[in-house]
Amino acid sequence: MTVKADIDFQKDLFEAANKMRGSVAPADYKHYVLPLIFLRYLSNKYEQRRKELEQIVKDPGSDWYTEDDEMRQIIITDPDQYKAENVFVVPEEASWSYIMKNAKQPNIKEILDNAMKRLEEENPELEGILPRIYQGSNLPPENVAGLIEIFSRDVFSANTDDSVDILGRTYEYFISSFAASEGNRGGEFFTPSSIVKLLVAMLEPKSGIVFDPACGSGGMFIQSEEYAPNKHALSFYGQENVVTTVRLGKMNVLLHGINAEIRLGDSLLNDQFPDLKADYVIANPPFNQKDWGADRLSKNDPRLIGPVTNSNANYMWMQHFLYHLNDTGTAGFVMANGAMTTNVKEEKEVRQKLVDEG
Repeated sequence: MTVKADIDFQKDLFEAANKMRGSVAPADYKHYVLPLIFLRYLSNKYEQRRKELEQIVKDPGSDWYTEDDEMRQIIITDPDQYKAENVFVVPEEASWSYIMKNAKQPNIKEILDNAMKRLEEENPELEGILPRIYQGSNLPPENVAGLIEIFSRDVFSANTDDSVDILGRTYEYFISSFAASEGNRGGEFFTPSSIVKLLVAMLEPKSGIVFDPACGSGGMFIQSEEYAPNKHALSFYGQENVVTTVRLGKMNVLLHGINAEIRLGDSLLNDQFPDLKADYVIANPPFNQKDWGADRLSKNDPRLIGPVTNSNANYMWMQHFLYHLNDTGTAGFVMANGAMTTNVKEEKEVRQKLVDEG
């Protein structure tokens, strides 16, 4: 499949999904669409692993070979056999085949909420990631059925070798398309891939800890992992202030096979990683935040190398980045142009210190 074909294929999907919007606010629509892609991903991974196990127990050359049908079933349904391969257990009522079979039922929204609940019950690591919001939404059942139909296409079938990779790329494409359609608000959860790739290329993360205290939907982590020559040589930590964005980020990194620890909270006022020292800090924080809570910071805050001002958080972000670097670490971040020349007393003092002390 060529790059152009990929883009055309994903664009067609997005346009088809967008037509289903119905009675949901444009900015909220992504919270209904993206979890369905994630649900399909989890189901595919589970189905592929189950087929592997079915072959293993019938292969006389394998350690798990047995002719006992009951023993075969025990092995095939053993949750540990899935977790060992980083595959989440998917109960029948959360499987894509079950959802697809019931897509046109009048209670499909209830079925989806129950699927999310059952997945969390079987996989405590997914707690808080899967939203149970369909039943309480204004999205018409026929629109939900239409979305399920879109992600039931053959290209996403678990029988297709690259379906998992395609789902990951489709999720990212949808995130970028939703961000573009939301304008400035989209920047809260998405940084254009060209900017992310530039930052990653400048930092050259090859091994160690990557930290993003304004991680949005997790794009910095995905590009860093792709850049590193050895997969899993990097470990990822992130913080995000919006609950729904934390969900998008956690789903996105899991779709790309990355285990990132993403915590909820205001990075400047409630640092969730006070002791973390990273090899790389990479971020696109919100620009020029006013009234961000400077008066709530302790004067002995260990991150401070100079004063802060409530009129702008830019230099607090920079001090936050600096604090979280280890002795040989490097930070790369996006920042408003005005931060380079500001004459605000507090900001100028910090900038001078950053320059003078290298």
